Amino acid sequence: MKLRGDFRFRVRVEMHLPEAFTRVRILDIANGSHWWDIPTDSIPLHLRPIGSQFLVISPRFTVEHFDTPDEIRQMCREVQVAELSNNDKEIP
Repeated sequence: MKLRGDFRFRVRVEMHLPEAFTRVRILDIANGSHWWDIPTDSIPLHLRPIGSQFLVISPRFTVEHFDTPDEIRQMCREVQVAELSNNDKEIP
């Protein structure tokens, strides 16, 4: 697997899903029309309420022919959450 710089997106919590995932709307892409399901346990408790906004940081990678499906799944779960800073603009 080839690793590159991380993806960093501002998101808003839309709903909590079964199987310990949370659907977030990606605010920085296509006027917020895209969503992403991330592991709920990667979100701190105080950022889990519906409507909360924060940064999602995820590794950017390219799959290579020798990578196993389990390695790819694990990389997809490597999500970090950070609170928005003063430089990050909340979207109403």
